[in-house]
Amino acid sequence: MTTRYFFNLLLLDDYVVDHEGVEAPNLEEAKRGACEILQEFAFDAQLEAETGLTVSSIEICDGGGRVLARVDTAEALAGLMFYRVPSFESKTWH
Repeated sequence: MTTRYFFNLLLLDDYVVDHEGVEAPNLEEAKRGACEILQEFAFDAQLEAETGLTVSSIEICDGGGRVLARVDTAEALAGLMFYRVPSFESKTWH
C-alpha cells in the first residue's frame, strides 16, 4: 500500500505548494525522494552558476497539508561533492 505525499518547496524568498504529490510506500521513502530532488536542484544550480541554489528545504506533507517531515538542503547534500566544470566557451584551445 502506498501513500500520497506532497513536497512543498521552501525557497529563499518564496514557498511553493505541491498540488500533485507523489506515491511512496512510507515516509522514509518519501524522505529519500525529497533528498534526491534537492540533490538534483543542487546539481542544476552548479551547472547554472549564475542562478545559484534557491531551495532551502522540502516539507513533506500529507493530503491535509500537515507537515510530516522536513528535509533541509544541507542534510540532503551531506557527503556529496560537486565539481565545477568549465563551460565549453571558456576553454582556450592551442
